[in-house]
Amino acid sequence: YLASVILSSFFFVSGYLKKPILSQKESLKKYGYALLIPYLLYNIIYYPYWLAKFYIEHGGISLADCLKPVIGTLLLQLNSDFSCELNGVTWFLPALFLMHWITDMCHRQKNGKAIMLVLTIVSITLYGANKYYHFAPYITFHGFVRCLCFFFMGYSFRQKNKMTEICTRKDLLIGLTTLATSIAIFFWHIHEERFVLHIALFYVVNLLSVYGI
Repeated sequence: YLASVILSSFFFVSGYLKKPILSQKESLKKYGYALLIPYLLYNIIYYPYWLAKFYIEHGGISLADCLKPVIGTLLLQLNSDFSCELNGVTWFLPALFLMHWITDMCHRQKNGKAIMLVLTIVSITLYGANKYYHFAPYITFHGFVRCLCFFFMGYSFRQKNKMTEICTRKDLLIGLTTLATSIAIFFWHIHEERFVLHIALFYVVNLLSVYGI
C-alpha cells in the first residue's frame, strides 16, 4: 500500500510547494540547477560501482557495455538495445524538472488550466495503457505519467489557498476517514482481472490517500 501511494503524496507536496511562476529562461535555469545537475552528479558517483558490479557478475566488460549506462543516463534511465538504466532511483529528478517546466509553460498560456486538464487525462490514459501493453518499460516515463496529475493537483491547491488553516479535530477525523477508505479500496481492487476498474480505482485510492496525508 505504501509503495502505491507514497509517490503520489511526494509529487502532490512538490506541486503545492512550487515557487511562483517564472519565465521560461528562469524556469529552465532554476530547475536545471536544482534537479538536473544533482541527477547527473548522483549518476556519476554511482557509475564506478555499476562498472565493478557488472564486471564481477559477467567476468568482463567491453567498451559498449561501459557506454550503455552513460547513454541510458542521458536519456533519463532508458533501457534499450543501445542503453541501460544506471541509477534508476534518480528518475524522479528529471520527472520533477519536466513537471515544473510544463506547469510554468501552461501558466503563461491563456487556456493554461484547460491544457493542464487535458495533460492530466492524457497522462492517466498513458499510464493505464503502458501498464497493460508495456510499450514503454521506462521508469522515468512510467513515473512521470503516473504522477503528473498529483503534481498539478498540489499546484492547484496552492493557487486556491487550500489547506492553509488548521482545525486539529476536524482535520484528524477527515485524515483518518480518507486513509481508512483508501486502504479498504486498495485491498478490494488489488487484483487486475478487471483492468480498467483497477486503473480507475488506483487513482481513487491515491487521491484519497494524498488528501488524508
